[in-house]
Amino acid sequence: MLKRHLNWLVMLFIPIFLAFSNPIVLKNDGVALYFIDLPDGEATLIKTSDDHFSLINTGSLESRAHLADAITDLNVNKIDYLIVTEHDPAYSANTDWVLDHYQVNHYYDITDTNQVGQTLKTGDRYPLSPLLTFHVLKVNSEKQSSTNLLTYRDQAILFLGRTNFTKSDISLTKDYHVRAIKIAHFAIQFAPEPAVLKKLNPDFAIIFALKNRVANHDLLSYLTEQWVDVYQLEFTGSLMLVFFEDKYELFEEFKLKNPDLLTFLPKKLL
Repeated sequence: MLKRHLNWLVMLFIPIFLAFSNPIVLKNDGVALYFIDLPDGEATLIKTSDDHFSLINTGSLESRAHLADAITDLNVNKIDYLIVTEHDPAYSANTDWVLDHYQVNHYYDITDTNQVGQTLKTGDRYPLSPLLTFHVLKVNSEKQSSTNLLTYRDQAILFLGRTNFTKSDISLTKDYHVRAIKIAHFAIQFAPEPAVLKKLNPDFAIIFALKNRVANHDLLSYLTEQWVDVYQLEFTGSLMLVFFEDKYELFEEFKLKNPDLLTFLPKKLL
């Protein structure tokens, strides 16, 4: 049973307007996150109510056309913040292409950026908007991977990386309600500790796709046993998560299984 904080009747009255035409319009300082269904790799696009965009990771070379289509569909011409959290082609192969095409204002990378941008370091905090902050919680220098927290007001998404995020690290999230966890490295391995899941008690988990690899069955089963809804993008399609005030709503966008929800989504995104 999906853990929803709003039903569709309530959705009709909340102060956020999902436009029928492109682009989506957010009100009352809302934030929309698009977890893009790439055939290979990871990319998350963020839109704030003042029409600023940020991009976390850029996917593999094989996914460039899919990334470009998603960015175009969302009417993005400029990216204010580009953040690359892992030194692996599945996360970073299109970074130079994004830098060349989207007038990036701020660029942060897990690797040495040769003064083009800034290197991610444990404890760094980057305000993406007045209410939205990207926190670097842990960095694994050997694997050049990071675990990060994206916060909106008192809500958060934990972007797990290959950093061995343990129960002792939970205090780093204590001021926030972690609504979701992005599972580390395509759920192939690096499963979150059981104590982490039990303490954070997220509503859902997001798993990006990696070509020719499958998510660990035991991990998927464990997440389900803990009442965590699992969204594998290769099966659900891209997701749109909208934060507003102290609430959120989640939509399956591109491969929407429930046609009754079509009314509530921007037609351009379907």
